[in-house]
Amino acid sequence: MTSLLQLFRMESTCDSCNIQRAVIELLVAVKETVGNIHKRGSNVDGNVAVDGSAVGRWAKRVRDVQVGKAELFDVLH
Repeated sequence: MTSLLQLFRMESTCDSCNIQRAVIELLVAVKETVGNIHKRGSNVDGNVAVDGSAVGRWAKRVRDVQVGKAELFDVLH
C-alpha cells in the first residue's frame, strides 16, 4: 500500500514537472535558447531539473504550437 508520504512526493514531483514545462514555454516565447533554458533550470532545480533533451523536445513542441503545427497536452496515467 502506498503511504501518504509517497503520494505527496509523487504529487510534488509532478507539480515540479508542470512548473518546469511552464517556464520552458515562457522562455521559448521570449526566444531563449534550449541550452540556456536547461542551464537556468539546472541552476534553480538542481538534480530535479529535466535533462537537456527533454527541454529540447518540449521547446520544439512549444515552437510548433506557435506556428500552428501541433497541440500541447499531457497524457494522464
